[in-house]
Amino acid sequence: MAIGDYVRRELASIDASASIRVAASQMAEQSIGCLMVNEGGRFAGIVTDRDVALRTIRDSLDPNTASIGSITERDAIVIHEGRPVRVAVALMKSHGVRRLLVGNKQGDIVGLVTWDDLVGLIARELSEIAGTIAAQGPHLPVPPSRAVIELAHEGESV
Repeated sequence: MAIGDYVRRELASIDASASIRVAASQMAEQSIGCLMVNEGGRFAGIVTDRDVALRTIRDSLDPNTASIGSITERDAIVIHEGRPVRVAVALMKSHGVRRLLVGNKQGDIVGLVTWDDLVGLIARELSEIAGTIAAQGPHLPVPPSRAVIELAHEGESV
């Protein structure tokens, strides 16, 4: 099961020169937790609502004048869209992040996957398993779930 099958392909973005306040307002209006930051028409990094709150306060920045580019994470972690879900889970765990950017063969960012997306995927898989078990009755074997199998192998090296 490739992570590209579960990626959010429509990404909200903002120019690096925009103020932190403008970025925060955009996130609030769109009910999103992160923005792709562009600089000179190219992807420059990602900024999260947590970055906005913590870095602005930590560095005593004026959100009206400081640019969103000044607090953007420029070393974003990108996973290829063809990699298995279990690899995305392992990357998120090992790097302590809740979001991964997803790229294609050409090196373009094509989307984003979040912990919430993966939890939803797992919940759906478990629901399907529960339905199958209920339909089969207690005397029949339980069919394997691809998501559960992949998660069982998440400790393998990335």
